[in-house]
Amino acid sequence: MNGRASILDKSIEFDATHSWNGFSYQGKVGMIAVLDLICTLVENGKGVERYSLEFEFMEDFSIKLDDNYIQIHQVKSYAEKPLSEYKDAIWILLGKSVFEMHNATIRKAFLHTAQPIKIHQTEINSKELIKKKLVSYDPPAASKSNKNVNPLEFYHYVINNGKLEEAFNKFELYDYGNGKKYCTLENVEQTLKERINKYYKIVGKERELLQKGLLTRYIDCAYLHLLGLIDNYINKRHQDRQNDTSEKKIISFLEIKNVLDTHYSKLPQEYYVYYIRNKLSTVFNDYYLECKQAYSNYMEEIEDQATLVKLAEADKMIDELFSFFQELYTKLDDSALLRMCYKINPHINVNLEENLLAIDQYVNTEFLRNPFLEALSRFYSHISKEDLCVETKNKYYLISTIYNTCLSSNTNDPITKMRLKALEEASISRIAIGILENTKIYTELFNVDGILTANIKDRTLNKYISEAHTYRSILESSDEENKHHIMKIKDIEFIDLEKCEERIANHDTK
Repeated sequence: MNGRASILDKSIEFDATHSWNGFSYQGKVGMIAVLDLICTLVENGKGVERYSLEFEFMEDFSIKLDDNYIQIHQVKSYAEKPLSEYKDAIWILLGKSVFEMHNATIRKAFLHTAQPIKIHQTEINSKELIKKKLVSYDPPAASKSNKNVNPLEFYHYVINNGKLEEAFNKFELYDYGNGKKYCTLENVEQTLKERINKYYKIVGKERELLQKGLLTRYIDCAYLHLLGLIDNYINKRHQDRQNDTSEKKIISFLEIKNVLDTHYSKLPQEYYVYYIRNKLSTVFNDYYLECKQAYSNYMEEIEDQATLVKLAEADKMIDELFSFFQELYTKLDDSALLRMCYKINPHINVNLEENLLAIDQYVNTEFLRNPFLEALSRFYSHISKEDLCVETKNKYYLISTIYNTCLSSNTNDPITKMRLKALEEASISRIAIGILENTKIYTELFNVDGILTANIKDRTLNKYISEAHTYRSILESSDEENKHHIMKIKDIEFIDLEKCEERIANHDTK
């Protein structure tokens, strides 16, 4: 065998969990496919107990009946691409669908795309046309892997064993309804919610929920709980991989149906945790992809070698940051995740159980991007990963989401300038008081010398407190621990990103 493994010695399974975000496009597409099948089963009076969903083993996701694979699904979230770009993915699906160990049980092999597949700018919906074009292309690429079967080996397996017709009988572009063969990244959330609504309609629940004004709440709650199932699944897979556990994890259809059948008249406690996880994941994903695209564009435009080296380093760093965030996100349980949100929002103090409508304050998209993610990006090599603080000159600056939106202006009108300046000062005072009154982050402030903000600098909490009339609200507090809270922490300063950069630079050059 010349040291080379044959196709029958290799694995057709794979595991990409380590690089997959729990609330990604792939997870939502998986749930869409599952809900489509659940709706079909329920409509036909059949049970769902024997079915299950599996991510990242046989394929991007698979559906099983008992222990047998009956559907395999590959997901591609490319921007608009021609058919030739999907060549490898299709041959892998074709090969796996007729591979001898699962040939008897796999009924369908689906390809999901975020954009329509095209040939010469013409959208393709016909698998017969895909078949005709695919066999006219050059064979797919090979790889040097001795572990996993590569696209070229699947190609030869299908062709040499006369299985092309059988494989294409199983292959389909997934139909999202009305003949639409793709689902965009922008529409995937709404599409999943439509499937939830379809289930409520099938089981006769939609009309009742509409009459009670609860349909939207139920759909939103079920949606977030389904994402929570995926998130827990990915976390368990991650932990098993770290512990070298080979046990495969599945999500039973019964678990998924139970989420749909739950009564959400009163929002459950888990709701805001799932909401926060989904929002954090989405914001970071978008930030990461935008950074990667920006670096790629700059590299094509810039010729200066020194600048290109710096861009390459920045590109590598954003990948490291992605891995760090994913590791952090995965290992934090619900309680620890909430504590992280409280910590990076030290000026916000609301009881989510009593005021769920305030949930967005902890995951405000713009403030998460700047200063929180921006600070992580700029100071990644100086960050204490355990406590999310930037360390410089033996000082610790807590990374926060604080951005003062009430800024003074360069107007020449003295009255306007005075009014805007007063509003700016009052806004920062409210932020300072919010921090000092917030007992949720009481212990976290003990070792912090400063709080990293987007645009507040050279000020301390006590300076603003001493100037603020609302300070007496703390002094007059009937809660003794809150009343003396400000006396138990050091005088913390505000520092913005630019000032932090200066201090790091000065420290590194000495």
